[in-house]
Amino acid sequence: MRIVVLHYDLMPGEVTDAIIDTIRALAESSEPTIRPDAVALVCGRAQNADTVVDALRPHVADLRLEVWPEVDSTDPGEPDDIASSRAERIVARLSAQIDPDRDLLWIHNHHSGTNPSLTRAVCAIAAGGRIRLVLHIHDFPEAGRYADLAYVERVAGRSPYPAETNVSYVTINARDAALLRASGIRAASVHCIPNPVRCVPATGGRPNRDRLIAGLAAFARERGHRFHPDRALVLYPVRAVRRKNVLELATICRLAGNANLIVALPDESFQERDYSAMVDYAYAQSKAHGVFGIGCSEHRFGLTVDDLTRGADAIASSSVQEGFGAPFVKALASRVPLFARRLGVFDPIAPLFDGYPARLYDRFVVPTTTPSIRSMRGYLQMRYVERLSDLAERAPAVAQRLLAELRALAAEPTVDFALLPAQLQMAVLSDTDDDRFAEELRALNATTLDALNAIAGIDAPDVSQRIDAALGPHAFASAFAAMYQRLTAAAPAGGDRYDTVSDALVDAFATADTLRLLLGPLDHDPH
Repeated sequence: MRIVVLHYDLMPGEVTDAIIDTIRALAESSEPTIRPDAVALVCGRAQNADTVVDALRPHVADLRLEVWPEVDSTDPGEPDDIASSRAERIVARLSAQIDPDRDLLWIHNHHSGTNPSLTRAVCAIAAGGRIRLVLHIHDFPEAGRYADLAYVERVAGRSPYPAETNVSYVTINARDAALLRASGIRAASVHCIPNPVRCVPATGGRPNRDRLIAGLAAFARERGHRFHPDRALVLYPVRAVRRKNVLELATICRLAGNANLIVALPDESFQERDYSAMVDYAYAQSKAHGVFGIGCSEHRFGLTVDDLTRGADAIASSSVQEGFGAPFVKALASRVPLFARRLGVFDPIAPLFDGYPARLYDRFVVPTTTPSIRSMRGYLQMRYVERLSDLAERAPAVAQRLLAELRALAAEPTVDFALLPAQLQMAVLSDTDDDRFAEELRALNATTLDALNAIAGIDAPDVSQRIDAALGPHAFASAFAAMYQRLTAAAPAGGDRYDTVSDALVDAFATADTLRLLLGPLDHDPH
């Protein structure tokens, strides 16, 4: 079998990590039906692709990289005829290169809104009925990202979910699998297969602290960031995208003794680059302390990814949406304490954290009046009415219910930081320069701040056997083999698309949490 893996890019990040880890797990599997004799990586840009090739080369003898600019991220403002032409080119290239008798086409996040031309092409390829496809879904545009969903539907058509039996849907958590089945997708076509996790070898201690601090300080000097060599190192190993809610963690670290927040990567996609630029601005203006973006250039400063991960005093997450919970598991696998906002995806893996130094928080609240904002209540209510107008077109009853709930939340004297739009989050972070306001925030969130300070830097136990049994490469390969057996044995059936799936998912995901202003387009200045 040859596996053709397709993603918009191979930039550092969770999806790229998943591509490396999943292919390696299959290449090392003892099951011959899923062990590939060749792998082709197809992406939209060359940047960082050589690093992925180097990581897989020892495990895959026949490995090829192809860069197709057609599958890179696209601009939502481009004319529809350009997007349609691009989709036709993708279909032509895939049809010419895929051997239906040998190849498995494995596409990550085919409908995320990053490039709807690819979404359209995938649906067309699936409709042919011959090429076997795995659609690996890490997150959903239906989960409050209505602008992304509208872009997908404008270019690719309503409900981008092929119904043919030559398609398998893979989710990375049980909740998402259950939602897909409940939305109408054939149960036999949906498979929950968590990403494989490899633990850091138990031998050896932490990286040399002085060398780590020196490398981080040198990076900070070059970028003009405010770094404290004598303070805790809190690693957030993600790209700066909206759902990661980076500015909340930056504010928490400012209040928790000016801990250094190390955010690994920027994001350059059309959908996220404005938010990423805002995070970059927060560091450039010394509102956020620590370093931002070192995950692209750590080697220039004498460091490795392992140095950053194993050398951290805590791995943290303020994310409001997670598919797999990668930061949670990375903390376990690296034997580093975890500090994170509580999310539902944590519940299935909670037993792995028995006896482990992990602290979760539910909310981080701020007053609705700050030194720079006279009152944000009226503004928030107005913006949430606007936000719900997108939902009301598809699910009016749900929109009405949520409007009352969100208005009640906005009327409280304090509000959860994660319910604020990015510009207001930036204003609150900037206002922590005011000592009286910072003390007010500390008093409101004392338990959360104490939790971070309590676990930072303490030793964590080795739970690698526990992780390997539940989430190791063998567990992944076994689940993938079961999926592949069903895919190859399935009799031809199904129509063009599941036309009602997107509407059902919009309804299912429509909660106050997924309708956060943070997940919408960046709004105008509230001042």
